[in-house]
Amino acid sequence: MFKSNHQLFFTLTLFISSIAFSSCNLFNKKEPLSESVGKAGNLVITSDSKTLSELQSDFDSAFKTPLLSLPSVVPFFELNTPDLETFSKFFYNQRNVLVIVLPENIKQMDELLESFSSDSIAQWIKSTELTIRVKENVLAKHQHITYLFCNSSQNLKRQLSSQREQIVNTLLQAELKDEYVKLYGEDGMTSPYYKRFKEKYGVGVNIPKGFYIVKENDNFYWFQKDTTIEGLAKSIGLIVHAYPSIDSSDFTYLKMRSMRDSFCKYNIAGSLKGTYMSTSESSFYPARTFELTKINDLMAGKMRGWWTIKGMTMAGPFIRYVVQVPDKSSLFVFEGFIYQADLNTKERDLRIIEAIATTIK
Repeated sequence: MFKSNHQLFFTLTLFISSIAFSSCNLFNKKEPLSESVGKAGNLVITSDSKTLSELQSDFDSAFKTPLLSLPSVVPFFELNTPDLETFSKFFYNQRNVLVIVLPENIKQMDELLESFSSDSIAQWIKSTELTIRVKENVLAKHQHITYLFCNSSQNLKRQLSSQREQIVNTLLQAELKDEYVKLYGEDGMTSPYYKRFKEKYGVGVNIPKGFYIVKENDNFYWFQKDTTIEGLAKSIGLIVHAYPSIDSSDFTYLKMRSMRDSFCKYNIAGSLKGTYMSTSESSFYPARTFELTKINDLMAGKMRGWWTIKGMTMAGPFIRYVVQVPDKSSLFVFEGFIYQADLNTKERDLRIIEAIATTIK
């Protein structure tokens, strides 16, 4: 009826062992992994509470910088900064996570770091150089965890400033991969229009499901997807066309804007007679940006700006890509533009367009 001292000791040992085991397994990982949650533009940063407190203003400076293509001060990322314990309970399944690894918190991160070798970690946290590593599907499906390894919080503070562009680009690439899967699925479905563009222009772009054709003629395609957010109408438009390549001026802002306005004037009319889409040069909107880039090894010009409808109070951001077609004297054009009634378009909407652009090939 009563247990012996030996039995009681054995039972107590098992009980204490189970507590120790469960405390080590903070994240209670299960197979298969559950789906990650969180919107594009949301970033969770985790580390020990002391480090988070010391670097909070640096995180704000690095990740809450307004974007040039937006009309008001909108954060690049919406930040959550839970400590490791809170992260393990409530934020472990977020889509985009940034983990700060320093010598003083390494022992608290066993599960988060189990995919790295001990020798590599030891080397990274001793170095004065910042080490950036990315792992996928660690605690949830379609999750990206970016790790920053550094030898001290003071050094990391400097690195967040000097290496900001590299860190942000790493996080953005993770977001685009997630958006791609949401748009095209794990297997990357190919739309019939991609094949048509490829045959016609030599380069194609994959139009996701949910976009319908608004206008199609011999050399102009306009697709659109309509939704509502909090009762406000919102549309994402996609444009595809081509035109001859002339010379090096093809990849300048002035030439790209001129060709854009020419095609839009005759192909995208406003709801009132005589109105049409154009490119805004008003100082009311942020300055336009232009850069030379590559998409799947194809030379391209990328322009961000604001479109308006001449004669109407309609406007929104756009991203336009002009791509050199290999072995042809022509240029392939893909553009995405957004209209949202309250002009409160955030970066996550533009990332849908950028994710679609990654299919240009």
